[in-house]
This record gives sequence, C-alpha cells and structure tokens, in this order.
Amino acid sequence: MSRNRTGNVTWVVAPVDYQKVFSTRTDTPVDNRVYRKHKKARDRQLAPDGPAKPTMKEVMMSRTTHYPQPMDRGWYTVFGLAGVSAVIMVAVIAALIGLASTLLAPAPVAASEPPRIPPHINVTPVPLPVTFASEGDSISALRDNNNVPITWSWVRDAVAEGNLTYVGVYMRAGAATPELLAHAKPTAAKVMVVMAGTNDVSQHLSISSTLNRIAAIFGRTGGRVKILSAVAPRNTLTAETNQLNYWLQQLAAQHHWVFIDPWTSVRAANGTWVPGANADVIHPSAATGVIVGQVLRQTMLAYAG
Repeated sequence: MSRNRTGNVTWVVAPVDYQKVFSTRTDTPVDNRVYRKHKKARDRQLAPDGPAKPTMKEVMMSRTTHYPQPMDRGWYTVFGLAGVSAVIMVAVIAALIGLASTLLAPAPVAASEPPRIPPHINVTPVPLPVTFASEGDSISALRDNNNVPITWSWVRDAVAEGNLTYVGVYMRAGAATPELLAHAKPTAAKVMVVMAGTNDVSQHLSISSTLNRIAAIFGRTGGRVKILSAVAPRNTLTAETNQLNYWLQQLAAQHHWVFIDPWTSVRAANGTWVPGANADVIHPSAATGVIVGQVLRQTMLAYAG
C-alpha cells in the first residue's frame, strides 16, 4: 500500500491485482466501467513520476461505488408474471363458459320409436266422427254366414263408444285374400283397415301371394290412412301364422302403412292363445274382441288427425 499526501489530505491507494481484473473482463456495461477505472489507477501507479493525484471523479467513486443491476431484468419479471396471470385468467374464463354451456344446454330429446299401440289419446283435433272401412274374415265380420251376430267382432267394439263410423267394403266369415281382393272397391273412408290372412294359412296359400293380394286390396280401396293388422293367434298352424305376421309387418314398413298388432296381450310366447282368451283354436273370446276393438279404435283416432 502506498500513501500520497497532498495538503491536509492523505490519499491511500490500495494495490490492485490487475491481472485478475483484466483476465475477468466481460462485455457488460457495469464490468467495463470497473475495468476502465482500475486501468487508469494502474497507469498512474506505473507512471515515471510515481502515483498521480486522483481526480475528483475517482475520489467520489472511491467513497461510494454503485453497481446497478440491469433494469431490463425487472421488466422481464413483471412481464412474465403478467403473462402467466393472463393465461390463468383465460383458462378460468374458458372453464366457466364451458360449465355454463353444459348447465344451460337443453335436455336431449329421446328418439322417436316406430308406431306401436298408441297408449295416449290423440291431441290433434279430428273432425268427428271418423269414417273407416275394413276388409277381413270372421274375426272382423259383424255377423256370421247365418246372419247371427258375432260376439267377438272387433269392428262392433271399436264403434261402440262413438266417434267412429263404419262405412263397409267387405268382411265375411271364412274369406281368404283372393275373395277379399275380388270384392275390394274404392271407398271415401278416411281410414282403411285390413286384417286378413288367417284363412290363407288354413288353405296353405303362399305367404308371398297373400302379401301381393293385400297390397292390391289397399291399392283398390284407397283411404288416406292405411292400417294393416297382425292376424290373431291360433293353436294350430302356429308357426305358419307367426311367419305370416312377421312378413305382414315388413310389408307395412315397405309401403309406409301403419302396422298394428292388437293381439300382444293375448298371445303366448310361442304364438298360441293365452288360456281363456279364445273361443276356439282360431277365434277370440268376446272379452278379447273388446280388447282388440279398443286398440284398433285408439289407433284409428290417433292417425286420423
């Protein structure tokens, strides 16, 4: 350490390891500033006349040396925190919007089912009474071939409560589809119902020919609403009857008619009659006729609107 006295002030110049200072020089503004300061000090110490008097700036720097940190680091921190906060806020808003959309979304609407036995009363205003025509055999006919009223006729039970008017066409006990087709004629009825095929099975007529004749019957009779009914259960030729009912449903779907099976509550799993639901192997009981008549009545009123 060397001393230099000027007037009343003694200057103390501490030796500096300049090799270390110069070897660690960096390109940052603060380090270069320190580098220049110590380079001047070294130059004074190495001068031929000895150490020179420090300048006023060196005096001030020796008393208080500041090493300010780069200002941009703080701004980087501020901007970084602001960016993270913005991302979090956007995520929260998006989550709230998704939750609100879920809560306010309308409930899904159940898909419509194919036509079944209408369990409800038609809400569409229908001009009453609704007129209907029918072609069928002894299960539909009002009287037998001896002109005796048939107790199980679904037609009689369908019109019993009013609002339906039967306008005819052709029904006869024992009739098969060839006979029904021969008597088919145009009708002004709003609804046309065909329940036929039981006697075709008894006569061993092919299912394909039965289906063709039923389609021809609807073609001749007309009717804005066309309803094709399944045939009744039976305790003989049960497999053939079940097969016919399957193809009747396919025929209705192909032509966009209404298919109705009013016998589901009185048909056993194997296709025979439920005990007590029939009068004989083919015909229903009077109580079963009421059930079938009500189902067909509801169907006609439901689709006539």
